[in-house]
Amino acid sequence: MKKTSMLLASILVLALSQVVSAASSTSAISSVNLRANAPGGASVVTQRLVKDFGVTEAQVNDLRSKGLSFGEIAIALSLAKEETGGATDANIQKVLSLRQTTPPTGWGKVAKQLGVKLGPAVSSVEKVAKESRGGIKKSEEKAETKAEEKAEKAGKGEKAEHAEKAERVEKAERPERPEKAERAERPERPEKPEAAQGRR
Repeated sequence: MKKTSMLLASILVLALSQVVSAASSTSAISSVNLRANAPGGASVVTQRLVKDFGVTEAQVNDLRSKGLSFGEIAIALSLAKEETGGATDANIQKVLSLRQTTPPTGWGKVAKQLGVKLGPAVSSVEKVAKESRGGIKKSEEKAETKAEEKAEKAGKGEKAEHAEKAERVEKAERPERPEKAERAERPERPEKPEAAQGRR
């Protein structure tokens, strides 16, 4: 009885760990995809993948043309990087071939077949997402600065006029509310003739 319950507990823990690892890989993939879908995000994420995994932009674009999302590319590159030789075309194809089943094999099973742990791969993907977010913020700030400089150059004369007008035009004062008229007193109601008869 004790052995059976221990075996069931072990199976439950193993199944739960696979569910948790699948959920974390899905979350990391979604996070990278979210960053890539932001304005200017695709180029930022591509540059981050190139930098982190030592691949070329052409390799990333080739994987995109095969229908992989940026998140899937990140995890595939992360797993391929763990293979001997790193993220070479052959290792990337090996990882992708393990996944190409109907339905697709989960990333946890692919990692297990490669003899590596999924956790470090997911951590690498989360790092890509985090650093891409920072890169996107920087590119947005740079774009805002350029737009402000352009507007400043184009509107130097206009801005001076607007500033003068702003100084001249003061906030209009609200007119005072008129006081409410006092209510007239109600006249007393005359008694109904029927009611007067009933009192007598």
